[in-house]
Formats: sequence, structure tokens, C-alpha cells
Amino acid sequence: MRRVLVPVILVLAHAPAYASFTGQSVRAEVLFPNASTVSPGLFTPEVATVGPDVEFAQVESPGGNGLIAVDFSENNILLTNINGDRVVLPACGGCFFFRFSDENETIPDITGVTINGETNMPGFDASQISFDANSIRIDFSQEAVGDAIWRTSEIVSIDVMFAPEPQVYDFPTIVAGAGNRTDVYATAFCDPADPPRTIEATFLSQSGEVVETKEDEVICNGTIVLPFTGGNDLVFGHNRVQIDPPVQDGILIEVMALDLEGAAPLGVNVSAPCSGASFTVLRNEALNAATAVSNPGASPLNCSIETWAADGTSLGQTAFEVAASGQNQFFVSETAALPEVFTGRGDVTCNGPFFLISFFQTSLGGLTTNPVNCRTDPE
Repeated sequence: MRRVLVPVILVLAHAPAYASFTGQSVRAEVLFPNASTVSPGLFTPEVATVGPDVEFAQVESPGGNGLIAVDFSENNILLTNINGDRVVLPACGGCFFFRFSDENETIPDITGVTINGETNMPGFDASQISFDANSIRIDFSQEAVGDAIWRTSEIVSIDVMFAPEPQVYDFPTIVAGAGNRTDVYATAFCDPADPPRTIEATFLSQSGEVVETKEDEVICNGTIVLPFTGGNDLVFGHNRVQIDPPVQDGILIEVMALDLEGAAPLGVNVSAPCSGASFTVLRNEALNAATAVSNPGASPLNCSIETWAADGTSLGQTAFEVAASGQNQFFVSETAALPEVFTGRGDVTCNGPFFLISFFQTSLGGLTTNPVNCRTDPE
């Protein structure tokens, strides 16, 4: 069995991304007259998407004796008396709570809650706050606050900490056909004393549909391999690798094509994310240049390919669109009128970052590598 390292070596050393309330749907409830009974209709609305405006602008206290606004920001919950007068708090010993929860279970786990220094309600302390991975509960009964009223000038500000979001990396690749296999190797760089990380690799088709998913654990500074078989066909697409929890020092991803039948090894060249890319275009009896443009983003890309002859003459430009998380794969001869024997250059530009695979298909149906010159800024 021969192994060929497909030249995809991504050393990724990004700091982990952290979650927030922004853009998420949050449910707000009043618990009264005990900690487990929801008193309906007091929050307006009951579910809101966190954005720049106040999410819950009119929250009635039990008995209708006051209004409280609740404003969510990136990692904070701000509660303000907007009654224009004091709000009378119920005296019932743990009977009046606000509960905020993750409506769609899409917010990463809550890992901590602290009182922000802007809080100026006398007697308010950490004993009044409880939380789990998906919700926060605050006790506003008189006994908990130590006062019977919530004055207009008083605010309560709560800071919320979340588990870091998994690191996710996208790159185009190719999954070998019948009898072959394409392996994704992942090495996590982190403190050996840290717990293992979960690595999930997903192979997506050109249209962005999930074809195959593999998952395993990797110890810090260790390497695992996740194999993809691709069925009977040679499949172009891209891999999405996710590591959770994230690693501060990055992750190394390598892709190998394994030739199990002794045929010509499969090889493709994958660039780093580009704003423009160039590659050699050859066409003759033995070789035909092809390319695959992959979009790692959440919005469609508008791209174009221009083909140039060896003497610098442009043979024309063809525009095309790449769907979000999708890929367009084509022979260069399909985008320009090339003679049967041709040597030149292809230039691809898009209105956003993209990946580019370039390769030559041989007359026997195999693939050979075609290096890519990736530009980080448009020319």
C-alpha cells in the first residue's frame, strides 16, 4: 500500500472563540409563588433574540406593582426598575424568581455567573443566583434581597461565562474512489496535563451536504487519523474539522490519499484561504487541467476565472457562483476556448475568501498534482 501526502498542511494557531448571548434566543420567566411554578404572562415577550435593543422591556412583578426591564448583551444580563417609582418585592421567603434559559439549546454551556460591579441594589449577593448549563435563576424575594422595595436608581448586573466554542476549520479536499481512502490526520497542541480533546471530521459534498462524519479523541500533543472512503466514486468537496474543547496552541491538519490498488497515486494541491489564486493550465493528449473552488463561508461567493496564453493573451473570463459551504469543480477547457494542445495560466478571483484545488486529469483517468499560487489580497 502506497501513501501519498496530499499537500494540505494547515498549522492553525488561533485563540479559541468564546460564546455569547448575541444572536441567540432566550426565554424569560417569572417563578411565583415558589421556585418551580411559572407565573405566565409577566414577561413581554417570553422569548426574544438577543441584539442591540432591550429584549424584555416590560416585566411585571407579581401583583402588577412595578415594571422591570431586562437587557441582554454579549455576556451580561442587566435588570433595571423602569417603573418611575419603587417596585414592591414579595415577602414570601423564596417565592419570587426570574429564570432565563436557552430556548433552542444552541448556546454553549454556562460555566459561571458573577455579580457585575455596576450592581447597586443593597443586600444583593451571590447567594441569590443559581445556574446550570442552560439556565440562570435569580431570587428577588424580600428575604433574599434584604429589603421590601426595588428603588428606581437600583440596578442588578450579572456577568455570564460560557464554555469556549469548539474550533472549526474548513478546507477543500478529495475523497478517493473505489478501493482507495483519504485520511485526515489531526494533531492537537496543548498542555499534556490537559484532558483529551474530541476531534470530529466531516466530509461535505460540493453542495454542502454531509457525506461522512468521523469522531475520535486525541490526547494533547498526540495525533489521530480519521479515514474517509468515499464509496465507489471520486468525490470532490471539503472537510470540516472541529476540536472541542479548543486548544490554545492550535491544531495541525494533514491529509493523505492512500492508494490501495496499486494504481497511480491520487494527489491534489490545496491552498490556504485565498482572495485570488493562479495555477498552470495544460491541455494535451495526456493531461487536462481542472480546478475546484470551495467556499468555506456562510454566504454565496461570486467568482470568475480568466485564462491566459503563454504569451500573455487573455482567452476570456467566465463568472460563476459558489454556494455557501459548497464547491464548483470544472475543467478549465469548459470556461475558455482552448486549443487541443495548450500551455498557459488560470487566475481565479472571488468576492470573499475561498480555497482552490488544482489538478490534472490524465488520459487514464488518474489525477496529478498542480501547485497553486494563493494570494491573500486581490491584485
